[in-house]
Amino acid sequence: MAEGSDALRRRGGAAVSPKGQGSGDELKLKEVARSEAGAYKGNGGESSDPLAPANSHVGLAQRDLLRLAEQRFGQPDVSIHPRLRSTGGLSLTHLWTHEDWELYASSNRWIDALMEWPHSSVLRRTAAPIVALIVFSLAVALLNQAILPGWGVTFRLVLPMAPLSASGGSLALLLVFRTNQAYDRLKEARQNWGALVLRTREIMQVLLAHSIYKDGLRVEENDKDVALIARFLAVYGWVLRVRLTPLMRGLGEDDEAIRALLPEREAEWILASRVQARPGQVLMRLRALIAGLHRRQALGDILQIQEEQLALLGVVGGCCERLLSSPIGPTYTRHSMRVMLLWLFALPLAMDTGSTAQLLISVVITAYIMLGIDEMAIQIEQPFALLPMQQLAIASTRGVAETFRPMPDSFEHEPPATRE
Repeated sequence: MAEGSDALRRRGGAAVSPKGQGSGDELKLKEVARSEAGAYKGNGGESSDPLAPANSHVGLAQRDLLRLAEQRFGQPDVSIHPRLRSTGGLSLTHLWTHEDWELYASSNRWIDALMEWPHSSVLRRTAAPIVALIVFSLAVALLNQAILPGWGVTFRLVLPMAPLSASGGSLALLLVFRTNQAYDRLKEARQNWGALVLRTREIMQVLLAHSIYKDGLRVEENDKDVALIARFLAVYGWVLRVRLTPLMRGLGEDDEAIRALLPEREAEWILASRVQARPGQVLMRLRALIAGLHRRQALGDILQIQEEQLALLGVVGGCCERLLSSPIGPTYTRHSMRVMLLWLFALPLAMDTGSTAQLLISVVITAYIMLGIDEMAIQIEQPFALLPMQQLAIASTRGVAETFRPMPDSFEHEPPATRE
């Protein structure tokens, strides 16, 4: 939570006239803004100045955005599938920090990997087929080493190793292709969510620079609309997160997030839409608000830039929709699984050398490796069950809020600092 605390300690500001002449009333407004800023407690700690004037629309919007980010930070992310949630080890279910990278590259990582093995999601998910292979291997060993010789039968239930060796390369290609495709899907999903965080912040920065600040001076004419745009930019990540998460997982609290960020009528308008349509509704409202500023000649010549940025946000949502609705070909997946099962269950018949212990060890190691590769592909093929979308939505919300940090009254008119 240090990031939010540091941000909230930055100094506040107040509006000035377009000409930069601070009248007596304006000076009083500055003092009121500073005094009201002290009433806002970031992180539940000591009072700290918000980044924007507390008595302005953008100040209220910033307060609501940062408050939601603080409330949600550290809460369990229910958008992550329960079977994929981290049990203490490093994983993709949270955003990494410098400490995570240090631990990841630690010289003790081998020991950590062994200690965390019993909690591995891959081990849990592959346990059933491995147990089935163990039972089958024991049956083959018992049949070949005890039952058939006891009956005086010289026939042994074995297969030559050559067919397995010849088909092993084809099976490896099936697994590698599928795993690569799954990782490409995960990479694309993460890049799109990263683009969402970047685009929302960029839209807000450009909008503030052209509609709230004129020649380095802050004006108030567009304060209300800019604040509402900031709220809708922040809410976009939350509605997209709900769209990409099964409703059965319980994301009802995100309705509360929408109500916390938007005015009542705006929130009810969004919530009245289908979950699938809400990201598009948010973008439509953003376009309408930006068009309204343009009609009042408050944007200068940046309308086309903002429209392009909003279009890129729409591309983010569209790409996520495509990844959710279009998996790797199920026929390909089923065929690779069937080939792998045939290969693994033929393995005990080709490796029965007379030692049951050697047979079991060889089968278990081989099965764990191959089934583990398949399981990793299954886990990442649907990337939205794995990605920390709550943390990414928080990052987008906080990024929008922190653009409200007021600039100095004028960079140009201040004399350069002299050095003695």
